[in-house]
Amino acid sequence: MIDAPEDIRQFLVNPGTDPAMSARDRTAAAALYALVGTRIWHGELPDGFQNTETAIVMVVAGGAGSHPTAAVHDLAVNFTCYGAADTFEPSRALYRALHDRLHKVTVKPAGASEIIRSDEVNPGQSITDPDTGWPSVFTGYEIKVH
Repeated sequence: MIDAPEDIRQFLVNPGTDPAMSARDRTAAAALYALVGTRIWHGELPDGFQNTETAIVMVVAGGAGSHPTAAVHDLAVNFTCYGAADTFEPSRALYRALHDRLHKVTVKPAGASEIIRSDEVNPGQSITDPDTGWPSVFTGYEIKVH
C-alpha cells in the first residue's frame, strides 16, 4: 500500500546527507532542509502554529488521490510556503528551494515508493493567507508516485 502524500513529504524532508544521491539532489535537499527542516505538513498548519518559523503545507487537490493499492498515483499537489516574516521575500526563498528540490524530478526514492515524475504546473504566486494574514507563496505540482 502506498501513502503517496506521506512519501512526497518524506522526499521533501530528506536532509540530503545520503551519499547515493546525486550532487544536485544533495544540494537541493540540503537547501530545503536548511530552510524548513521537517515543518512540512499535510492539509493545514498545526494548531497553535505562529509565523515565527518557516513552514510548508501540502494539500492533495481533490482529496486523498488514488486508491492506496493503485500501482501509480497521479496527484495534483498544492503547496503553500510560509517564510516566518511580515514580508514576502522569505516565503519566496522557501518556494525557490521547494522548486529546486521538486520540479522536474524523475525516478527518485520517496519514503516507501518512488517519485516517477514531478512538474510544477502553477508557478509560485505571492499571496496573503486569507485566514492568518501572513505572507505566503502558493504553487502547484503534478506528481506521479509508484
